[in-house]
Amino acid sequence: MKHSFQKIVVLSALVSLACGATGQGLDLKETSKDAREVKVAPATVMTEMHSPEEAVNGASQEAVVKSVTPIYSQLLYMGYPRGFKVASENTSSQRYIREAVPEGEDLGAWTQMVTISGVRETASEATISPANYAEHIAAGFRRACSDSFSQRKMSEGIVNGYEQYIMIVSCGQSPATAGRTSEAALVIVIKGERDYYTVQWAERGMPSALPMRIDMAKWISRYQQLAPVRLCARVAGEKEPYPSCLNPG
Repeated sequence: MKHSFQKIVVLSALVSLACGATGQGLDLKETSKDAREVKVAPATVMTEMHSPEEAVNGASQEAVVKSVTPIYSQLLYMGYPRGFKVASENTSSQRYIREAVPEGEDLGAWTQMVTISGVRETASEATISPANYAEHIAAGFRRACSDSFSQRKMSEGIVNGYEQYIMIVSCGQSPATAGRTSEAALVIVIKGERDYYTVQWAERGMPSALPMRIDMAKWISRYQQLAPVRLCARVAGEKEPYPSCLNPG
C-alpha cells in the first residue's frame, strides 16, 4: 500500500507540512519532475444558478455558484460558496490542484479554503479505495497534531454512480500556523473511472490544546452547499460550459 500511495498527493496545507516533516511525501525525483511540468490548468467554468424554489417563489436568496472543471479523464461538477476566489491552479502529467479562498484573503493568510484535486490513473490500483485514501489524508493530520487530533466519518457508499468516502478531520493546534489556529476540513474522496478526485473545505479557527468537538450539523450544511459533487463523462468535441454536465438529461 505504501508504494501505491506514492502516487497520491495529500493536498491540505496542514497535511503537506506534516508529510514533509515525516518524510512521507513523494520522492524527490518524482517531485522535481512535476515541478518542471507544472503549468496553468484549463479554465474552470463557473455558472451562477438559482434554486428551483427561488425561481418559483421569487425569493431573494443568493445565487449558488456551480463549477465544471475538466480534470484528466472526467469532468468534476460541484457547488462553490459565494465570495470565494481561485487563488491557485496547477496541473502536471499526474496531478491537478485548485485552491480557492474568500475574497480579501490569500494563500498566506486564510480562514477558509476549498481545494479540489485529481490524481491521474490511480483508480485501477487494487490497494487503493476511497476509505483508505481518506485515511491516508487523516494520518497526515494525526501525525501533525497527535494530542489535539479528531476525526469523524460522515458517509460512505455509491453517490451519483461513483464510490465516495466523506469525513471530517481536525487539528486543535495546526503546525501550518505554528499552533496559532486550529484547522479542520471536510474531505470528500471520489473514485472515478480512471482517476481519483478529492474536494476539501478547510477552515481555521481558535486553537485548542485538546481534541476539538466536531460539529456535524455545521459540516453537513457545508457539504450541502457543495452538493451535488459528481463526475461526468467527457464528451468528444464538447466545449465550455460543458452542457452535458451542467444540465444532465
